[in-house]
Amino acid sequence: REELDMPPPGDIRNCIVALADTEPLLERLFQHRFGAEGSSLKGHSFGNLFLAAMTEMTGSFEEAVAEVSRVLAVRGRVLPTTTEKVTLCAEMSDGATVRGESAITDAPGAIRRLFLQGRAEANPAAIEAILEADLIILGPGSLYTSVLPNLLVEGIARAIRAASGTVVYVCNVATQRGETDGFSAADHVRALADHVGADL
Repeated sequence: REELDMPPPGDIRNCIVALADTEPLLERLFQHRFGAEGSSLKGHSFGNLFLAAMTEMTGSFEEAVAEVSRVLAVRGRVLPTTTEKVTLCAEMSDGATVRGESAITDAPGAIRRLFLQGRAEANPAAIEAILEADLIILGPGSLYTSVLPNLLVEGIARAIRAASGTVVYVCNVATQRGETDGFSAADHVRALADHVGADL
């Protein structure tokens, strides 16, 4: 992200793999994380590197997603909510501010409030898709580091409110360490309401 000045590719990668009509081996390859100790690649996924290379080749993250989707025969379209460079930040229960997805999940204490640092303008193609959708599904995924960040992008929650499609939240069946420890389904809904309003 920082070295190549691109949006975080992880959630996009997961969506592409989930919708890809390709060999299971290719799916596993796309999700593979390098594990060699001492390597600068340790912890990076092949799919993220592939998306980074395609972004550099095409000059656009959105175009890279479209090309990777074409290569992997994705059913449907995968659209980022924003192509702007933003940083996910959290205000913790002790008042500390934590920046970055992995730092947020590793931080001690509960998350009080999320916000985006930087201008997070919505991708017009994502807005159009939301307004045309018959069904809008939020989740499943990490509540604070996958679902809510997309809803905080300027214009996304407004588009969901304006859409005629039914809106469904698919809650994770297990709690997630560092994000939803001890949460019930009602706590998930409360967190959504606290961040984007109860009318979503």
